[in-house]
Amino acid sequence: MGIAPNLVREKFLKEYEEWCKTDKEPALSSKDMRYFLDCNEKRLKEKGIRVTEEYAVVEEDITGDLDRSHGDYVATVSYRECRHNTEYFRGDKSIKKISQPETVYVNVLDKFGYEDFECTCPNCGHKTMASELSGGCPYCGTMFEIAQTYPCVQSIYSVQGIMDRVEFPRKIKKRTITFGIICGIILFLLTFFTSASEYVIWFRILYSLFLGGFCGAVFAFIFYMATSYVLLVKALRLAGKSLKLLGGINTRKKLLKAMEQVDPGFSFELFEGKILGKLRAIAFSEKRDDLSIYSGDEDLSYLDDIIKMSYRGAIQLKRFRNEGGYSKIKLRAFMTDTYARGDKGDKIKLKDETFEVECERKSEGIFDLGFTVHAVKCRSCQGSFDAMHRKACPYCGKEYDLAEDDWVISSIVRV
Repeated sequence: MGIAPNLVREKFLKEYEEWCKTDKEPALSSKDMRYFLDCNEKRLKEKGIRVTEEYAVVEEDITGDLDRSHGDYVATVSYRECRHNTEYFRGDKSIKKISQPETVYVNVLDKFGYEDFECTCPNCGHKTMASELSGGCPYCGTMFEIAQTYPCVQSIYSVQGIMDRVEFPRKIKKRTITFGIICGIILFLLTFFTSASEYVIWFRILYSLFLGGFCGAVFAFIFYMATSYVLLVKALRLAGKSLKLLGGINTRKKLLKAMEQVDPGFSFELFEGKILGKLRAIAFSEKRDDLSIYSGDEDLSYLDDIIKMSYRGAIQLKRFRNEGGYSKIKLRAFMTDTYARGDKGDKIKLKDETFEVECERKSEGIFDLGFTVHAVKCRSCQGSFDAMHRKACPYCGKEYDLAEDDWVISSIVRV
C-alpha cells in the first residue's frame, strides 16, 4: 500500500486549494475527477467567476478513516472537521464570502501491490515519477496520457456543521463575561453618580458595587440565554433543511444487499463517488449529447448557470431492479448548487436542490474498481481510447457500450 489515507487527504486538500488559485490540477485526483475539475474550470471562466476555497484546520478536530477492501483495491473515506472558507470573485473584486464549520470527506482509492513508476517526457526527455505528471511535464509543460496512478482521490464533499465545536463555546464565554463586565461598570457609574449625595462615600461605593455586580451578572445571563436561543434557532433551521436527507439513512445497507447477488465486490463508497462525479461532469459539460456517461434525452439547460455543485452527504435509494441483464438504480441526490446570475453574472446564489438520477450497469461480471472512462479497451480490436465523448472505437468503428464496464446515467430530473 502507498501513503496513509489521512496523509493523502491532507495533501489532496492542499492541492485542491492550489487548483482554485492557479488551475494546477491536483496530482492525487483520479482521471475521472480531473475531467470534472476541467469542466468546472471552463464553466467558471465562461461566467467570469473565480472561486477560492480553504479547508482550514480547527483546534481539537475530529478525524478518521473508514476502510473497506474489495479484491485488489481498498476504498477509504477519510474525514476531518474544518472551517470551510469560500470566496467568489469577479476579476479582482470579491462578490461573496462564506465561512462555516464543516466536516470534509475525501474518498481515497488505493491498489494493493501498486508501485509508482518512472516516465520519460517525449518532448524534453526529463524523467519524472508518473504520480507527478497529472499537470504535465514540470520542465516543459508537455501533456501526455498516463495510466491511473494510486492512491488517488475519487471524490470530495463536505457536510455543514452548526458551530465550531471547540472555538464557539470559548468565544461565547469570553463575550458573555465581557458583556457582563461592561454592563456592571455602566451600572456602577450610573448608580454612584445618581445616588443621594448625603450618603457617605463608602456606602455609595458599596451600594454601587453591589448593584453593578448584580445587574452585570443578570445581563450576562440574559446575553448567554439570547445567544443560546439564536444557536437553537439555527440548529432547528439546519435540522429542518436536512429532514429530507433522513431518507438516505439506510441507502448504503439496502444497496449493498441488493447488489450482493450480482456483484459481491460492489463498493457503496466508490459507487457514490462515481455517481456524484458523473452528475457534476454532465452538469458542467459543454456538449452533453455525445457523452458516453449519459444516455438520457432531458433538457438540462437549467444546469448551465451552475458554477459549483456541493454534495450534502446523502443519497436516497428509490428503486432497484435487474432487467435484461442490467442492474438499474433510481436514487435521489441531495445537493447545494451555486448559481451565477444577473446581467453581469455577479449575483451568487446558493440553493438546496434534489436530483432524481437513474443509472444502469451490466448486472454480472468481474468489475475493475479502478476503471476509468478515459482509458477503455475496445472489445473487438483491444484498442485503448478515451470514451468520454466517443461512443465508437476510433480504430475499428465498433460501438462501445460503457454500461458493460461502468455505471451510465440514463436520466436526470430536478425534483
